[in-house]
Amino acid sequence: RRESLNFESQAESALCRATYQRLAIDSAPFDGEAWHYLGMALRDYCLSGPRQKDNADTVQQVSLDCLRYAAQLTPRDGRLFNNLGLSLGQIYMQSEPGVEADEICCQARQSYEKAALLHGASEIVGCDVGHEHDASILNHGLFVANLDQFEEAARILSGITGLQDEKEDGSSEIRSKEQHTHSRIASDALSLRRYCEEQAKKMDSSTCPS
Repeated sequence: RRESLNFESQAESALCRATYQRLAIDSAPFDGEAWHYLGMALRDYCLSGPRQKDNADTVQQVSLDCLRYAAQLTPRDGRLFNNLGLSLGQIYMQSEPGVEADEICCQARQSYEKAALLHGASEIVGCDVGHEHDASILNHGLFVANLDQFEEAARILSGITGLQDEKEDGSSEIRSKEQHTHSRIASDALSLRRYCEEQAKKMDSSTCPS
């Protein structure tokens, strides 16, 4: 995986990571984490630049298949379900309206909900999930906001736990890199929540009889 950092283009780097994970799967075909990382490497390849549509659609579908299979192998990985939600959400936004698109939308939301549920359960039993819990909530809220369901998005974003992780003695645990990432996520979530609340109020006022 370190070799992937030596490539100039993001596409080459993603393909290098995909090759590495494919070799890992050859050695351990039921390694859910390897399937997860393969799916994300292929997704990054799709996002790295313009592709011929047929080829991009095929790679995107293979990426999704990898993530779904990983979810079967590791059904308690919150990060995986967050990434599955991201992939499904991207496919939904590119889909034509219809029954199939509605099903993809539902699956994306269920993936985000499961990610938040798993991260929350991990925190309850004392596991350190860092910023991952709030990241899954932010991604879910953003997806719902893009559906113009602003009131629901604001409700989802209200579940952000915040920046500080409290130790048993009540003190705040300071971790520079983790703190910076968590701070950014919390700030983005707060800004998005305020925007959604404003949009929800505008929608309510526009539907009220004059």
